[in-house]
Formats: sequence, C-alpha cells, structure tokens
Amino acid sequence: MPSKKTSRRKQSHNSATVAAAKVLGVVLVVTMVLVFMLRRPLIRFVSNARWLQRGATVVWSKLPSDKRNIQLLKTHSGLPVGIDISHYQRDIVWKDVTTVYDSFPVSFVVVRATMGVKGKDKKFQENWEAIKNIKKVRGAYHYYRPDEYSGDQAQNYIKSVSLGNGDLPPILDIEDLSNVQTIDRLKTGLQNWLNIVEAHYGVRPIIYSGNHYFDNYLANHFSTYPVWVANYNHHINKPQKEWRFWQFTEKGFVRGINGAVDINLFNGTMEQLYDLRIK
Repeated sequence: MPSKKTSRRKQSHNSATVAAAKVLGVVLVVTMVLVFMLRRPLIRFVSNARWLQRGATVVWSKLPSDKRNIQLLKTHSGLPVGIDISHYQRDIVWKDVTTVYDSFPVSFVVVRATMGVKGKDKKFQENWEAIKNIKKVRGAYHYYRPDEYSGDQAQNYIKSVSLGNGDLPPILDIEDLSNVQTIDRLKTGLQNWLNIVEAHYGVRPIIYSGNHYFDNYLANHFSTYPVWVANYNHHINKPQKEWRFWQFTEKGFVRGINGAVDINLFNGTMEQLYDLRIK
C-alpha cells in the first residue's frame, strides 16, 4: 500500500500532466487559427492599412462604411471628387492616385501645409510637387490653433506655401475652441488670418470646419467665404446648398495611399471648380 506521501506525489504529477495538456491544447488551437488566417486572402478589416499586396495582386480591405461611400459617390457621379491628406498618410505612391474605390476619378487633392505659429507638415513640399506632377487641382490648408497669435499663423502659411495659377485659394482649417479667449476674440483672430492671407494672395480664402462647429460659431460671421464642411452623418445624402465642398467620410480608399483617406465632393461642376482656382 503506498504511503500518503507517495499518493500526494502521484496526485501532484497527475495535476501537472493535465495542466500541461491543457496548455498544449491551447497552443495548438491558437496555431491552427493563425495558420488559417495567414492562408486567407488579404482582404481584412485593418484600421491602419487599406491596401495590401500579395504578388501582383493589390486588394483593399473593406470597411462597413465603404458600401455607403460607394453608393453616395454613384448618386453624385456628376460632382468632382477629391481627397485631403497630411503627413499621417506617410509615403504615397502618387502614380497610383487616380481614383477613389478604383472607380471614381480624383479631380482635386488638398494637403496640409502648416499648423499654428511654427508647425509645418513634414510631407508638404513632397506632396505639393507630386500633385502638380500628376496634374490634379491642388490646394493647401493651414490648421489653425486658436490659442496662438493669428498674425504669426498667417505668416507661417505665407512663408511655406507658394500658390499660383490653377491652385485652389488658401484654406483655413478651424476645428477647436480657444482655452484662453472668448469666441468673439477667436473670431477676430480668424478674421485677421483671413485678411492677411487674402491681401497676400489676392484671392478670398476657403474656410474648412465641422458642420456643427461652423453652424454654431462661424456661420453668422463668415458666411461670405467659400465653405468646406465635414459631415460624416450617414443620414445626410447630399451636400447642402451653401457647402462648396463636402467631406463626407474619413474612411475612404484610394489606391497608392496606405490607410484610410478623407473623401470630398465639390458641390458644382468641373467648370465651376476650375473657376474657383487662382487665375
């Protein structure tokens, strides 16, 4: 008859064996899942990479919003389509930037140039020249920081951006409220930026903002400026009359760009888009 000590030793050994078997089982299951996933086609839900390549085949990862975006683009097939980018899109294969969802021609591209008093987009000059080379209408925007001096922000844009014939007017991107001044003083600063920039380039700037922000804080004061509105509401199926540009999604697909892309519609004809350009 085994002693109690020997019996406990066997029980401990049996428990360890069972535990090891469970771990091995988990490892096998995880391994099988990984092997299955790696063998699947590279059409995946990936938040930071929208196009991937396997051999000669390039595929794009479908997101839930894509169906709506494609349908909206089909509905407004007569409106020029554009994208806007910054250095967050990293290295772009510009020769491939021709269509949205492989179907809708890209007519214009807007790039971030400057931010606040001193900020400069790291990819601006590279992107700016590339857009010219692919012969798309191009525009450059300044991201306005409401707690920094407006005059210095205007000079940052002017020193960084050379606009000429065929380019869109300068664009002011305002999305945030100030932490140090009232909304009235913020409006004064925005007007100062717009005045300085308009005097320099000789053309009225465009204002970009979210739909809610513009309606609540800017509409009464800046309604005479061309407006570019961001509104991603899926219940909105067409641009409002006063929107010159409508950014309707931040999750679009454009071949050549690694990651989701903002997609925009110009609320007019191609001829009207050309008329808006600097002459």
